[in-house]
Amino acid sequence: MAITNATSTPEIQDILRLSARQLAEVLEWIQKGVKPSVPQERRKAPRMTWSNVLRLCVLLENEHKGRRTYALAPRNLSRLGTSLLHGKFVYGGTNCVVGLRALDGQIVPARGKVIWCRLITGRVHELGVQFDDPIEVEEFAAA
Repeated sequence: MAITNATSTPEIQDILRLSARQLAEVLEWIQKGVKPSVPQERRKAPRMTWSNVLRLCVLLENEHKGRRTYALAPRNLSRLGTSLLHGKFVYGGTNCVVGLRALDGQIVPARGKVIWCRLITGRVHELGVQFDDPIEVEEFAAA
């Protein structure tokens, strides 16, 4: 995934800082709608749960401090986008590159844009990312 310049390797920040157990609990809250403060979702394309990956590298391109690479937790995936859990708020309209991990282990960059961001609990935010070009979901998530 070519999201770095030739002179430096980016620092990948995991500011979500959730253990696998904590992440599973948060994902279960969202799925079951346990947290009453979390609004219902409206999707344009069906999404698949994405459980084979704990973190993805995501480059956020137009943050006020410049381009930054984060390790985000994937929630689900569709041919048009994905939702990811992050440890901070991100403005809609933020350009990004998501390093999608294919089932064969290859990392495939997918350009997109953050469409929405919502607070889930504490510092956990969910980002809705729309891809610039549709993907083949079956390459990344088992049915």
